[in-house]
Amino acid sequence: MSEPSITYEGYVFNGPFSINTDFNTVAGIYLITTSQGTIVDVGETENLKERVPNHERRNCWSRNNAVNLYFHHETSQQQRLVKEKFLRTKSNPACGVQ
Repeated sequence: MSEPSITYEGYVFNGPFSINTDFNTVAGIYLITTSQGTIVDVGETENLKERVPNHERRNCWSRNNAVNLYFHHETSQQQRLVKEKFLRTKSNPACGVQ
C-alpha cells in the first residue's frame, strides 16, 4: 500500500504527517498546513530530519494552528529552490517571506 498523497500545483506531496514526526534525513520541499489544509508555510531543505524540529518559524506555525506537513522529495538544490519559490508565490503562506 502506498503512502497517502496530495497533488498541489502539479507536484505530488506525501502526507499528511504530524509536524512533530521524527522525519528521515531526506531532501525536498515541504508544505506546512492546518488540519483543514490551509498552507501556512512552504520550504525546502537538504535534511528534513534536522530542519523541521529546529525551524525558526515554528512559533508562526503554532500561531496559525499548523499541525501537518506534506513532503515532495527533490534531491537537486536548484530544483528545490525553483519549486519552493513557485509554490510560495502560489500559496502566499502566512509564515515566511516571499
